[in-house]
Amino acid sequence: LYKPANLPANAPLVFGLHGYGSSGVVLQAYSDMDTLAEENGFVVVYPQGAPDYANSSHWNSNLHISTVDDVGFLTELAKYLQSEHNLNPEKTFIFGHSNGGFMGYTLACKAPGVFKAIASVAGTMSGFDWKHCKNAKPISVLHIHGIQDQVVPINGRMSSIGGWGGAPHADEVISFWAKVNQSTITETAFFEPNINVFYYKNPDNKNEIWYCKIDDLGHDWPETLFPRRTVTSEVIWQFFSRL
Repeated sequence: LYKPANLPANAPLVFGLHGYGSSGVVLQAYSDMDTLAEENGFVVVYPQGAPDYANSSHWNSNLHISTVDDVGFLTELAKYLQSEHNLNPEKTFIFGHSNGGFMGYTLACKAPGVFKAIASVAGTMSGFDWKHCKNAKPISVLHIHGIQDQVVPINGRMSSIGGWGGAPHADEVISFWAKVNQSTITETAFFEPNINVFYYKNPDNKNEIWYCKIDDLGHDWPETLFPRRTVTSEVIWQFFSRL
């Protein structure tokens, strides 16, 4: 847990979810979200996923590799931290890398009343979530994906072994969430040399969908996004702070 000094009451809470086999400490290091927390006055927590059947740390985004109840764990942890540190339950957010991004979508399906928005980097919806999330409620989504990702392919051609694959192309995943949010405004932007961004907005409920496609990126956490070498965590916080 990173809590800046002199934090104002009712501050936002941001969850950072690590990738498969990784740790909260590792995500804390390469995301550098603590710097944004210090500069903007919010708390950030990096929970640790439990071992799956193969003894690898993971988030159970309705996969077949464990019976861990991570929806229950993360929602209860959010409520506990909100109470313990006087944080704003209306401004609690999730960002995740890879498996952490999968889990963000699971929480978007199962706990939209707990989390205001999610940001998925190199993740997508699990096969189960894609099949069973048809009655989803509106929630803001930021999705960042590399065109060259071979681990979680943007085209949806991920193996269904373990319950990972089953969702379609990320374009279709984003179209689904845009429809859920009844987005009526669409904007596009291109940031040289390799980033296309699509914005979907609903002026009535203020929810937003941001979809960033990066031409030459694989499964890595992108070092920068948008012009002026803006780091990825800055874009994530920029997205959350609008809501």
